[in-house]
Amino acid sequence: MRLHFESEEDLRRYIAEQVLTTTEVTEMLGVTRQMVNKLVKGDKLHPFKSSGAISLFFKTDVEKYLKSKG
Repeated sequence: MRLHFESEEDLRRYIAEQVLTTTEVTEMLGVTRQMVNKLVKGDKLHPFKSSGAISLFFKTDVEKYLKSKG
């Protein structure tokens, strides 16, 4: 997927609306941080960026996971 942004403001808006931290994922799924880590290790969720204790997820990926759970 290739995205194009007209301005830095558009990029910032996209990130704010479409990129989630692990904490935001826990809130969205109603689970603990440890459960998110298990989902990642179990290949159920895929962060697009991980660095140490920080992981970033696309909101659409988390929504897809939620839909798959019914």
